[in-house]
Amino acid sequence: MLPRAIRSVLNQTYKNLEVIVVDDNGIGDPNQVMTSEVMEDFFDDNRVQYICHETNQGGSQSRNTGAAQARGEFITFLDDDDEYYPQKLELQLGFYIAQFPNNDGFINSQIDVAKGGRIVRTTKPSVDLDNLLFSAVAEKILGTPTFFMPMELFNAVGGFSPMLKGQEWYLSVKLVDYGARFASMPQPLVRVHVHNQGGITSGHTRPDRLIKGLQNIYEIQSKYFCRFKRSQISVIQRNHWLALTRAHIKYDLVTALKMYLTSLKFGRPNRQTAIVLGLLLRGIIGRFSATRKS
Repeated sequence: MLPRAIRSVLNQTYKNLEVIVVDDNGIGDPNQVMTSEVMEDFFDDNRVQYICHETNQGGSQSRNTGAAQARGEFITFLDDDDEYYPQKLELQLGFYIAQFPNNDGFINSQIDVAKGGRIVRTTKPSVDLDNLLFSAVAEKILGTPTFFMPMELFNAVGGFSPMLKGQEWYLSVKLVDYGARFASMPQPLVRVHVHNQGGITSGHTRPDRLIKGLQNIYEIQSKYFCRFKRSQISVIQRNHWLALTRAHIKYDLVTALKMYLTSLKFGRPNRQTAIVLGLLLRGIIGRFSATRKS
């Protein structure tokens, strides 16, 4: 999938760009050897740079490594299993300049989510610009490949922080907390592919790592509670317990049910509450059916 991702950048209508590919497999790893062979097809293009980590360091450090080598005024990101639409950079640059002539903000776009080569949904996160910090802390307002910002602003907040989960979420929080402004483009400019081959968005995170990652996110969120209203805090708490519910459904239905009931303590049920309830009931019915067959 890597060649597709790289070509989606090289084929942009905006041509003044560079592509920095960071290989985080670790030198000598079979996947690193295979990746280096794939990269040979792009070495004739002087816009492409290939960097290998000696050992695996994770997504945050990989992106920071690439950013440290970048020479451009602006930066965007792309996972190797996803792709940009052809006008992504041209449209984002024009939108950014119009919105933030002083280079004091960051932007995103919507995302087309594809499975099996077919678009199954388009993300449309809602952001309250009058309560931007709360929106950033309470939910993920950006997907990594939609980021577009000045390199100077990215460096000012220290780039990506090392986290098991929510790296791009925390970057957006840091940007808003720093005082950066924000604007969202209404159209999808990126296609994210959901698959079963171990990619970042494949959904195959180990349950222990996923739960630990969710707890780490909540610890960071809690540091901002002193700046929010009681009703806003309840929204964050409810979402946290719903996320934990989803993380446990496949592995521990009893714990998942307890966590779901805990989420109901934090405000009236909403659409997300109903969605998680549906997933929980499906898990219970599936377990019951499997037990009867056995």
